[in-house]
Amino acid sequence: MISPAGAQVTVSYAIAPGPLGSVLTQFGQASGLQIFYPADLVRGKRSSGVSGALSVDAALATVLSGTGLVFQYTSESTVTLVGNTGAGTLGDDGAVALDPILVEGGGLAPATPNSALMSDDPRLQAGTKTVVTAEDLANGGNTNVAEAMKSVPGVFVTNNKISIGGAGTDYTKIMIDGVPVTTEELKQKGASYKGDLEWVPMDAIARIEVIQGPGAALYGSGGIGGVVNIITKKDDQERLKGALTAEYYAATGDETGSTKRVSGSVSAPLIKGALSMSLWGDFTRHDDDEDGGQRESKDLKARVHWRPDDAQDLTFEIGHSDQSYMKDTAEDDGLNGVVRDTLSLRHSGQWSFGEEALSLFWEKSTTDLAVSNTDTVTTLQQSEDYRTYGLEGTLTDTYTLGGIDHAVVYGLEASHARLADGGQGSLYYSPDGSVAGGGSTSDMTKLGLYAKDQMSITDRFRIDTALRYDYNSIYGDHLSPVVNAAYDITDALTFKAGIGKSFKAPNLRQSNEDYLYAEYKANRGIMTYWLGNDDLKPELATNYMAGFYYDQGPITGSVSGFLNNITNRIQGNEIGTFNGVRVKQYVNVNEARTSGIQGNLNYALSDRLQWNTTFSKLLESKDLASGSVLSEEPDIKIHTELSWQATDRLMLTGSIDHYGKQVEVTGEDSSGEERIPAYTVANVLAKYTLTDHASLKAGVNNIFDEQPDTDADYTEDSRTYFISASLDF
Repeated sequence: MISPAGAQVTVSYAIAPGPLGSVLTQFGQASGLQIFYPADLVRGKRSSGVSGALSVDAALATVLSGTGLVFQYTSESTVTLVGNTGAGTLGDDGAVALDPILVEGGGLAPATPNSALMSDDPRLQAGTKTVVTAEDLANGGNTNVAEAMKSVPGVFVTNNKISIGGAGTDYTKIMIDGVPVTTEELKQKGASYKGDLEWVPMDAIARIEVIQGPGAALYGSGGIGGVVNIITKKDDQERLKGALTAEYYAATGDETGSTKRVSGSVSAPLIKGALSMSLWGDFTRHDDDEDGGQRESKDLKARVHWRPDDAQDLTFEIGHSDQSYMKDTAEDDGLNGVVRDTLSLRHSGQWSFGEEALSLFWEKSTTDLAVSNTDTVTTLQQSEDYRTYGLEGTLTDTYTLGGIDHAVVYGLEASHARLADGGQGSLYYSPDGSVAGGGSTSDMTKLGLYAKDQMSITDRFRIDTALRYDYNSIYGDHLSPVVNAAYDITDALTFKAGIGKSFKAPNLRQSNEDYLYAEYKANRGIMTYWLGNDDLKPELATNYMAGFYYDQGPITGSVSGFLNNITNRIQGNEIGTFNGVRVKQYVNVNEARTSGIQGNLNYALSDRLQWNTTFSKLLESKDLASGSVLSEEPDIKIHTELSWQATDRLMLTGSIDHYGKQVEVTGEDSSGEERIPAYTVANVLAKYTLTDHASLKAGVNNIFDEQPDTDADYTEDSRTYFISASLDF
């Protein structure tokens, strides 16, 4: 039996009694252990908690006292839980063999703001949460993070950007370790910009959490469709660790270019158990394809982690990322790029009054973009500089009042943002119809306060309530309430339903009436000048979601329905022309609605054979005034895969992705629609583990080179062969 010396290190605990799953989450965060167990192993069980200064082993034994469960170390920092349910068995070598597991506790970065809002128990979520793990990223045949999310129910990936629940990519909020990414605020990024999911090296990711439905309202402006939170890995303060991955993707058709990627990471203790440093790097090059030309992305991050005592963590992180691209078409040439620099300082601590997490952050994003249309205007060299700084913090606590268990989270967010252009290509539109160059600067200050209370009314009935207050220096106040209820009909079946109100404030470029930029869509041959509007109001949404969650033996699954009503929707209204080029201004004009059904089914056919399926059915996604589509998503999306552990070293996976009918917006005024028929893509993957520290991966995406039969510009990635090699130490 593995029992590291660290297991006897004394740690101070202040974890109140409560549901066992919740107590284990807090214990994992306090102790740094990774705790593995099947979800049904802890369902319905309660823990008496733990308090005082105890060794890790003694504290965990106290947490499990009276539950009928025991734990066993499987590595220096990992334990598994087993009991009398048959969910785990001991092999001859003392190892624990478990059914599909839920991961709790360590293995992540030190506690970050907003992480307390993300319970791993799907029955407690205000809406739907799906987790993409580091293992999912390592085992898949994906060139980037966005592609790895194609299997998530309700998620549609287009140009590496994420649309959730039919709302469109503009209504998805991207966060890294609980801090919003602001690069999407920049408009002048070019069509080949590959989205905010590309700012974290894949080797640095511990997990990606997708929040849908009412729960997204707790994250402030921008999450009407949903929230994607990328959580990075925790450093190892005990020993030197590292990893290196090289990948090559070779496409056979003109629709997709080849991709080369090299990524790596290293983590080393500077003072064992107290001070460590981590480095991550990623370089990706995507060669010419039909749409985007040649692209390169470079990511480099460094982190120093100091643990002054067993109850506190302090981390400093610095990052630099660069996405550049060359488009060699006649309409748009020259090197364009987006550069992002970040700094952050995080502190987390366990105190007698609860668990605290606080982050100070700074981000700078810049663009340099060449735009030209030889038929109407000369080339414009446009640039933007967006900077933001602020703080985010949470305080988490548990208590029992009147026989009801409460898990509460109090949160604070404050930030200031400034958007400035370089004075070379920013344009002004005058009432006489003239356009002139110049510089422009816009500022916005935001404050957010929220409180969340998860109440266990009985062993089977839970209520989750929350209220968020937001202040915006331009748009004033906004309240976002959330209510969710969950009821265990049986030990295996749970019904849950929720309602929440969310909003999306206009960004700085939309709200500045003096700021105007040029947009050229090469695929349609359309040049447009877009003008801000200082009379804009925030877009408002009411989110509803209800569904069932099932977990029994080898089968887990869920099915849920959602409805989002959006008001004050922002779109462009043509107000004039200049030199034959139309000028559009942002206005609040329409209402919109999205609705659909989504779910998943996971079935462990045997110890070596796993079948997973997810589906999304979009019932409605349209502008209610014009009837036009709100999002260019398929009406139905199904992902199904079968994974076979053929030998202890060889894993084989086959998957099928079916995309239903889609609509692409066309025409000079974006009022036309081009129908895209349904199509299906098949993929195969083989992963072979050479040693405990080396593996190979190879496969084919889009085996039959399927392309939708349409005259629209929409294309699927062509047949692509790939190979990957990974080493770690």
